[in-house]
Amino acid sequence: MRAVEKGQGIFKFREIKFGLLMLILALIFSLISMYPSQKKFSQSGILYQEEQIDIHELLPSEELINGSITLKSDDSEVIVTSNKNTSVKTVDGEMSFKLVKSGMSFRVLKGSLKYEIDAYLTAYPFSGLGYLALLFMISGSIIVNIGLLKMFSEM
Repeated sequence: MRAVEKGQGIFKFREIKFGLLMLILALIFSLISMYPSQKKFSQSGILYQEEQIDIHELLPSEELINGSITLKSDDSEVIVTSNKNTSVKTVDGEMSFKLVKSGMSFRVLKGSLKYEIDAYLTAYPFSGLGYLALLFMISGSIIVNIGLLKMFSEM
């Protein structure tokens, strides 16, 4: 009660001030870690007969917003697997497919095939700050409790 009577309150104890500062920093770090950004992904290559490309293995681990794959060839046959549906397509010239979140794969049966993938992904570049926020939250909580124990012991 003496600390409250002097007008300094609980902020008289440096442990409480420091612990609350760490908790505020933890909140700020956690909010920053959830900030999303868009990232463009492009890749091209050539597939020859009996070669296969799995789109979900090529794309980075970020979440797919939208994208397309363009296949270019002169008379080639391709097995297209998307959403557990399989179909055989003949590519003569240029053909485009919209990328889906689940796995897509292309397997060349005859001829060769050029492909170009263009995708927009959601990335979280500051996600590592979440771990720092966790450490600050745990440490700040412990330090504030130590300060409260100190305050109550002086009463």
